[in-house]
Amino acid sequence: MGSLASDTGMRETSRLLFPGCFLGTNSITLDISKVLYNNIYTWSSNQMFMFKSNGGNGTVSEVTLQNFIGHSNAYSLDLNAYWSSISTTAGDGILYTDITFDNWKGTCSAGATRAPINVICPDDNPCTAITITDFAMWTDTGSTELYKCANAWGNGGCLRHGSEHTSYGSTTSTIAAAPLVLPPCIQS
Repeated sequence: MGSLASDTGMRETSRLLFPGCFLGTNSITLDISKVLYNNIYTWSSNQMFMFKSNGGNGTVSEVTLQNFIGHSNAYSLDLNAYWSSISTTAGDGILYTDITFDNWKGTCSAGATRAPINVICPDDNPCTAITITDFAMWTDTGSTELYKCANAWGNGGCLRHGSEHTSYGSTTSTIAAAPLVLPPCIQS
């Protein structure tokens, strides 16, 4: 029996690192809304999903990222409003609001180095209404992983609760036990 790649004419990709899913810009103004990513699988990619920006103006809203499974990815859930690979543009930063991450499972390559939850929002435009539910990621290496948030308001992970929506410095939570993941037939 041959491999799937040779039997179907598909190119062998097991040794390549794919970027994964992302939404990013280095433009001055950005307005994106009503986005749904559902049933996404990544393996050994740069990120499961990453929002990338550095300055600018505009809004990213009403985004749902649900049913993600990833294994050995460099980044997992990453919203970074200070992405250093993008030149800083004028403005208060993109407003990220009403973004839901639901049912994320799997592993990250190094959770103590690259936090599987990393939500770093603009100082002058804190994120609001961010929701992280049913998140169960564990690190491939080491015995701890980090969750990092800054200027991020909502529920779940390391997000701040409340209605103040003011800027605050970076907070880091250390997770020292792998999450319990129930088989699909038992989950509610």
